[in-house]
Amino acid sequence: MDFWVGVWDVRWEDTPDFGIAAGNGINRITRELNDCVIREQFEGGPSTDGLVGHSVSMYHAAIRRWRQTWVDNQGSYFALVGGLEDARFVLTNARFGDQGPLWRMVYEDITPESLTWRWQRSADGEAWTDTWVIRYRRKAP
Repeated sequence: MDFWVGVWDVRWEDTPDFGIAAGNGINRITRELNDCVIREQFEGGPSTDGLVGHSVSMYHAAIRRWRQTWVDNQGSYFALVGGLEDARFVLTNARFGDQGPLWRMVYEDITPESLTWRWQRSADGEAWTDTWVIRYRRKAP
């Protein structure tokens, strides 16, 4: 996940199905714990009702996959697992049972200065729908 490390200006369009107005925020991604953990600090600003979230990600060698845990100040918790799929980086949530939707994060169009992040939902794990799309632009030093 080295592609993600840095300080990013983030912007998104209206996402009415998810209840988020167009807006912008900041996302700080750092390496921690002897570079074994990627730490995220997201601030969504007023259009997200002040969403502040944190994640920790690490490569789990035993399963050869990345794991991420997300928590935020609005009561969300997600445990995700995944990795590189072609030119995209995909993390899918672990469900507690067969009921309810699947959620996943897709990082794509990755360049040194920008990327696109998609929060997607699926009822069956086959057809995915964007619920929130964020455009990342690396913040100038």
